[in-house]
Amino acid sequence: ILIVLISYGQILWMQPWEDDNALFFKLAHIQEPAGFFGSGPFGEGVYKYSVTPFILVFKLFGYYIPAYFGLALVFYIIATFVIYKSLSVVLGKKTGKVAGFIYACGYVVSDGFWRLANSVTTSISIVIANLFLLFYWKFYKKGRIVWYLLALSFFFLGLELGLARMHYFVS
Repeated sequence: ILIVLISYGQILWMQPWEDDNALFFKLAHIQEPAGFFGSGPFGEGVYKYSVTPFILVFKLFGYYIPAYFGLALVFYIIATFVIYKSLSVVLGKKTGKVAGFIYACGYVVSDGFWRLANSVTTSISIVIANLFLLFYWKFYKKGRIVWYLLALSFFFLGLELGLARMHYFVS
């Protein structure tokens, strides 16, 4: 968590840019279509649900920018923890620590978190992809159908919640 806070700290003082303007327009006009987000609170197309996590933040904090980056930070911490734990199980504790450390440092994900419009979606899809990997690994090792069903569930959950970011499922 400390590594994430250090590497993410500089981002908290940034201002929204690029697609974030569409994000704020969409939050203010939730039923209207806005760019690639689509109509309604859940949106449409490959970027559906991109705005959904920010709706409560908008209702509570309006346009107070640190609240949005704070939400992205929480999801970044969760994604880092899941990477560490899942890769510790699949590849070993030392490799899990290294992977978690590299991810926490922001080398891999900086672009995904500078842009609020896709930061939470990116974190959610990384969590889902790693949980898919973890459960599939457990199925491979133990052969219990429950692990396979959980892996399959996370695969389809990933395709539903983060379709725009699930291209790394292929790799």
